[in-house]
Amino acid sequence: MAIALTANAGRGAEQMYLSEGFTGYLTKPVAPEKLERMLDHCFAVHEHGEMVAAVETEPVQKEMGLDVANWMGQLEQCGIQTQEGLRYADMDADFYRELLVLFAGQEQVQQMKLAHIRDNLLKRTVFMENDVLAGDLDECSPLWDAWIAACHGLKGEALGIGASKLGGYFYQLELAGRGGDMEKINTLYGDVCMVWETVVEGIREVLNKWSREMKQAGQ
Repeated sequence: MAIALTANAGRGAEQMYLSEGFTGYLTKPVAPEKLERMLDHCFAVHEHGEMVAAVETEPVQKEMGLDVANWMGQLEQCGIQTQEGLRYADMDADFYRELLVLFAGQEQVQQMKLAHIRDNLLKRTVFMENDVLAGDLDECSPLWDAWIAACHGLKGEALGIGASKLGGYFYQLELAGRGGDMEKINTLYGDVCMVWETVVEGIREVLNKWSREMKQAGQ
């Protein structure tokens, strides 16, 4: 028995994993309740001798107090596909809100971290272009590894809230890092930061409105 836990939520991904022999398929970020249901199902089926593929189910969406259609529309205006984000959150609007809070709250630190790695990469690659010692090329490898890891993580976090365009940008930056393409990173970086800030500003606006409405409702 094997369950695929993956960030690959593309069309056809589920069937691909199931056809490769996986018992179940869950996309990240994985809600504990979703994983528990999946495991319960798989073990129950296994005990009866029937290995039937288990897939994600979508329970009834919880209300957040704030008008759902309203906040979903506002989030979509800033580049977030809310249905995708809710699906990652197991169709639990409260859990989805927690993911949004986490994503927006980490943005400033994450931007500083990415900028720091990029600045060091830029300085190091410029230095190496003027350095005749080929052995110095290896000194840049840890920086590339840090860049790739950071972009890969941000890609998953963006896709996890439904920010598909932003996630795609981080994926391009990740690929550029894997190819050691500093020129492509410099070309994309400004656009990525603008989209990132637009997404976060939209999230903060919605969350602030939600907070005000909760206080007015006495919750």
